[in-house]
Amino acid sequence: MGEMKVIISEDMEKLFRKIAMRRFGYQKGSISEAAAEAFKQWASSYDDSNNEDISWISLKGILKNVKKDSVGLQHEAWKKIGKKYANRR
Repeated sequence: MGEMKVIISEDMEKLFRKIAMRRFGYQKGSISEAAAEAFKQWASSYDDSNNEDISWISLKGILKNVKKDSVGLQHEAWKKIGKKYANRR
């Protein structure tokens, strides 16, 4: 079983705990059950039939901390590609 640590606002935590306890009972594991259900519902909201959208969302997430602009990234990519194929001759 996996373990995750997430950071959410205090208000969101209180609301989530309140609803989770009502739905799954006031017992050990109810928060985990509610979180698993929430993650499953969120993940299933992405339609696998449109892979282009998923790829774009993934790419945006991967590149969110990159400080270069798109032109700079293109130049860097072409330099690496050029070096790779230049060595094959």
